[in-house]
Order: sequence, then C-alpha cells, then structure tokens
Amino acid sequence: MKIEHLHYLVEVAHWQSMNLASDKLHITQQALSLAIKAIEAEVGVKVLERSYQGVTLTEEGKELVDLSKRFLTDYHQLKERFTHQKQNKQAQELVEGIVECLINPGLNQTVLPRILSRLYRNYPHIEVKIDEYTAKEIVGRIAKGEGDIGLLNVLEVDGEVHGLNIPAHLKFVSFFDYKLCALVNKNSPLAKYKTLSISTLLREPFVLCSEKEDVDEYLLTKLIKHYGKPKIISANSTYLAKQMVIDNMAVSMSLVNDPFMIEGMENVKKIPINNKFRMSTGFLYNQEKTMELATKRFVDVLLNEH
Repeated sequence: MKIEHLHYLVEVAHWQSMNLASDKLHITQQALSLAIKAIEAEVGVKVLERSYQGVTLTEEGKELVDLSKRFLTDYHQLKERFTHQKQNKQAQELVEGIVECLINPGLNQTVLPRILSRLYRNYPHIEVKIDEYTAKEIVGRIAKGEGDIGLLNVLEVDGEVHGLNIPAHLKFVSFFDYKLCALVNKNSPLAKYKTLSISTLLREPFVLCSEKEDVDEYLLTKLIKHYGKPKIISANSTYLAKQMVIDNMAVSMSLVNDPFMIEGMENVKKIPINNKFRMSTGFLYNQEKTMELATKRFVDVLLNEH
C-alpha cells in the first residue's frame, strides 16, 4: 500500500466528495478512484459508499481513516526528524578549522582520546593540534592569546581550589570530576579500613611523585598547611612511587582510575578517601579572544563529556 493512497483516503473522508478531494489533491478523479479501489483490494473490505450526494465511510473505512491519520502524523514527524538530522550532519561536516589545544601531561592518556573520538566523529574536518605544558604555563600562554583553549586538572582540598592565579579575562569551566583513593599495601595495617581520612593516611610514610609538578607540589603545600609536617617522601618517577607502595614502604594517593598508578599493583588496595579531596578536568579560554567556530564545536563536545 502506498503512503500517498492513505493520504488520498483521508482527504476524501474530509471533503466527503471525490470531486473536491481530487481538486485539492491536484489529481484526476479517475486516479483518485483507482487509488481507493487499490486500498479496498489490499485490505479486503469496502471503505467508501458512493452515491449521487457524495461519499460516506463504511465502519471499516472509518477505522482505516483513523489509523491512517495517526500513521501519517507519525510518518511526517519521523521524516521531519530525519531531515533535520541530515541537515545537522551536513552542517557538522562543513565545520572545519584548526584548534590549538594546550594540555596537562597525562590528559592525552585519559579523557582526551575519548573527547577527540567524539569530535572527529561529528566534525571530521576539524583538526586539533596538541601541546603539553604545566598548568601554570597553560594559564600564562592562554592569557597572552597563545593557543585557543587549555585543558588542565584542578585540585580541591576541603573546598579550596588549586591556586593558579587565573587572570580575570580568562575563564575556567570544569567538565569532568575524578575521585581520589588511598593506595596501601594489602599487608598494611590500614588495609582493614573501608575508608580513610587524610589525617589517618598521613600517619604512615606518604610518597608523592614529584614528576607530576602541578598536582603534587600543590598537594604537598596543602597537606602541610592542613596536617602539619607529615612523613612525605618525594619520588622522581611514577614507577618509584608505585614500587614503594608495592614493597609496603609507604602509602600514596591516586585517581581511582589512573592507569599509570593502578597498573601492576595487584597486592595494593584502593581505599576511598572520606575527606573533601576532589580533582576535576576543565577547559580554560581567553574571553578577550574571538572563539572560532571550530573551537566552539570542540567546547560543545567537552561540555557533553561525562
């Protein structure tokens, strides 16, 4: 059955006249009559009663007209939605340009691959150029108008945000939050706890990786400010920090899903930290610099990240 034939039937039912319906449909009465007969042949029932006064619907015809109206409404809505999706896809494919993105080391191993995958899927003609810098360097470069956008991690300790001295003409927007956990050897006395406070954790030798300058230097300052001078050991590599926890020489902290710290630590237990420690990833941009369309689409993808 052709969709247009159902439309013809609805028009005939509305005007109760083959003559008026054919005029409105801009087809001949013969073509309209053949369409109605085709419907009746397919459904196996008579849908119209014809007379000199016009046409009337049979009971079966009324049911078919009601069904046809609902179907045609749904069909046109679906067709309209598909048309909009096609237009949006065509518009996306037309967006092109280069986004200069400055990022913290490590982000290209965590959230960035997923973000770029979504961006390239929706906007295949956008190119992203990536350079790695510390958070302070990113702030400085974005402030001077270098680069289009910066991606960096921000750490909060008991509600106090990472002190980056972000100038007023820059804006930072968080789009992804991480959870932090304690890392303790399974033979450690702390392994029996379901959660740990920072103060309890810092009673043990505590190792920080000094190669992660942005996070750990700031974290070290805050730990000393809040908890005095704990037994903090500074390791110059992630491997060394991990090994000290594996050998039960120290405890540490990590993002819950940090692939660098968690990998190969089968004898180490991850325990949630119950203090208000929070790390988030966000983007930084210069409000005095015109944001190009390619960068705006990149921001759209960031804001939809979960």
